Amino acid sequence: HDGATTADEFEETSSNGTVTQPVTTTAVDMTFSVYLKRKTGTGNIDITADGTTWVTQTISDTAWTRCVVTQTAVAGTSNPGIRIVTSGDEVYAWGGQYE
Repeated sequence: HDGATTADEFEETSSNGTVTQPVTTTAVDMTFSVYLKRKTGTGNIDITADGTTWVTQTISDTAWTRCVVTQTAVAGTSNPGIRIVTSGDEVYAWGGQYE
């Protein structure tokens, strides 16, 4: 995180809320990374590179955590993204990258 104040805030109002971005891909290994910081709550925060396999992240409420997952992309469209598992939890996200 570069110190900018341009992070997005995500709040979960039900369980397993997700935000993803469809990307046209071939079946190759792709990496999704994003900086996350917990605003409220203690439930699981997951990320995915392929849109189907979610990996739980350990994130801080006091410091930015770079979260990274590498998975084989779905041929056609993959959906990298973030999932907040517990209703009422909130996270900040910044610098998402898919490569």
